[in-house]
Amino acid sequence: AGSGKTVVLSNWLAKTAKRMAGQPDARIWAVYANRSLHKLLRESIEGAWKGAGNIFEFPWQNVSLMHVKDVLAGLLPSVSLSMDAFEFEYDRAAEEFLNRQEEAAILPRCQALFIDEAQDMGPNTLRLLLSLVEQSNQEDRNSRSAHIFFDNAQNIYGRKTPKWSEFGLDMRGRSTIMRESFRSTQPITELAVNLLHRLSPESDLHDHKELISLGLIERTERGGEEWLRVRFNQVQGPKPFLQKFESRDEEMTALGK
Repeated sequence: AGSGKTVVLSNWLAKTAKRMAGQPDARIWAVYANRSLHKLLRESIEGAWKGAGNIFEFPWQNVSLMHVKDVLAGLLPSVSLSMDAFEFEYDRAAEEFLNRQEEAAILPRCQALFIDEAQDMGPNTLRLLLSLVEQSNQEDRNSRSAHIFFDNAQNIYGRKTPKWSEFGLDMRGRSTIMRESFRSTQPITELAVNLLHRLSPESDLHDHKELISLGLIERTERGGEEWLRVRFNQVQGPKPFLQKFESRDEEMTALGK
């Protein structure tokens, strides 16, 4: 979290838009799961475009910035379904669409796809989105221009990381782990990491073990007890403090203030 994924997405999208500028029918899609991100994404993309020295306006006529629900709402009627029947169950809507429409028969909607906060989308949603990208080589499913930004640390639905090969994506040599966070201070991050480590069952600590194996968390000692030192956040700040309350209502009131 806070490693700059959206900044990277914006810069890659701006470069893609410039590369495809000579193609008037080119379509670039950027799909997100959190509707509140729309303004941030739009401004970030335009900032990356100007920051690269482009003097012309960003070619929004070739780029669609869409919430995943809007994508599904546009697709479902073609198989006699409506998004109204699914409300916020996007993955179930995508699953029903794929049950009625063979993946190979889906017409491509774009030449390049960018997915932000992909961990909030289920496997059926990701499969459907990826099937909408045109292949540069009809014999190679891996020839689609798809850029997926995925963060297990912000996975609020508890879904496992997909097996990308099942979606026709070969990630070997094509994926990067971002190794730094700028969102919280190091003292707050370390307290959170250590609390989570001590209060979670061993079976739920997969992400912790991965961070340790990558050298982003280091086992040390503090006050004679084990302490996990965070190495992915160097932002310093005041130490967090502990406040106790007699009841949950008092706690919520304090948080609200």
